[in-house]
Amino acid sequence: MAINPLPRNIAVVRLDALGDTILTIPLLDSLRKLVPGARIVVIASPRGYPALKDSHSVDEVLVIEPGELTWTRMRTVAGQLRERNIALSINVTEKLGGYLIPFMAPVPARIGFNPGFIQPVKECICQALLTHKIHYMNDPSRPGGEHEIERQHRLLEPLGGEGSPGPYRIAIDEEHGKWAREFLGAACGGAAVPVALHLSNKWLDDGGSDDFLRILAGELQKMSHLVLTYGPAEKAWAEPFAASLGQERLTVFHDPSYLRWASVLSLTKALVTMDTSAGHVAAGVSLPVVDVFPSLYFAHCTERWHPWRVAHRLVEKKSLQEVSGREKEERQEELLAHIMKALQELLQCQNS
Repeated sequence: MAINPLPRNIAVVRLDALGDTILTIPLLDSLRKLVPGARIVVIASPRGYPALKDSHSVDEVLVIEPGELTWTRMRTVAGQLRERNIALSINVTEKLGGYLIPFMAPVPARIGFNPGFIQPVKECICQALLTHKIHYMNDPSRPGGEHEIERQHRLLEPLGGEGSPGPYRIAIDEEHGKWAREFLGAACGGAAVPVALHLSNKWLDDGGSDDFLRILAGELQKMSHLVLTYGPAEKAWAEPFAASLGQERLTVFHDPSYLRWASVLSLTKALVTMDTSAGHVAAGVSLPVVDVFPSLYFAHCTERWHPWRVAHRLVEKKSLQEVSGREKEERQEELLAHIMKALQELLQCQNS
C-alpha cells in the first residue's frame, strides 16, 4: 500500500554501530531526493552519530544509547516525535525499541522489515507494530541475495522509491584533510603512500592470535610503510601489540575522531581489515579494501556487507579453533598468502 501524500516530517530509526549507520547514508540521500522539502530526523546511537551529524540529508539527530531504552526513555523519545509532528517512521534497525518508539508516539505510518516465519516472534511484533512491512527473510545460512544498502533501499518502496542506490562519500573538510596530511607527513617522513591495517577483536576470534597479526604486519611493512589503526575498544590489547612490532616503516593511529580516521585512510593506498565498519569507512573515501570474513556464513555476510562500490577483494578466514600443530600453521599460511595476493591485485589495478 503506497503512502500518499508524502509526509513532510519523517523519522528514520538507526540504533546501531558506526558501520551499520554509514550504510544508511544512501537511504537518507535517496529519501531527501524523494521528499526534498521534508524534515528528516534520525534516531541514532552515540556510535552512529558521527556518520550523520554533517549529512546534508539529515535535519536533526536524536542520540539514544540502545542499552538505555527503558520504558520511560522510550516514552520520552516518543513524545519528542509527537512534538515534531512526525507522520512517517522508517525503521532500519531491527531492535525492539526501534519498533516500539514510533508505535508509542504514535506515528501514523510506520515502515520496517518483516523477517517472516524464520523469526516467528519478530514477525508477530512486526505485524502488530508496523503499518507497512517489507519482507526480508534474514537467514544467515542462505546467501544474502543483495547488499545491505540495496536491502535498506527497499524501505522506500511505499513512498514510490525506485532505482538503485548510489555510492556514498564521506565529506572530508579542509581542516581534517590538512591535519591528516601533516600527521602522515611527519610520521612517514616523505615515504611512499602507505597501506593500512585495521586491528579489531575479530582477528582473534575462532582461534586467531597476535602471532598471525604480527607476521601479517611484518609482510605489509616489507611492502610499504604501514599505518596501523584501531579504536578505543581494542586499545587494551592493540597498544602493546603495536609496541611489539618493528617500528621502522610503522605509524600507529588510534584517534577516536571519525573524520580524522577517514582522512588518514583517504591518504593510504589500500586497507586490510576484518572489521566491516573500517571497510565501510574506507569505501566512503574510495579506498580499495581487502576485507577478511570468517568462514561461518561467509556467502551471506560477504553479499550483504562487502565494501560498497569500491575496488575490493574478499578473503575467507577459516576457523583455527579445532585444529592444532601443522594443520593450524597451514591454515595461517594460506590466509596470509590469500591476503597478500588480494592486496597485490588491488595495487596492480591502481597502477594499471
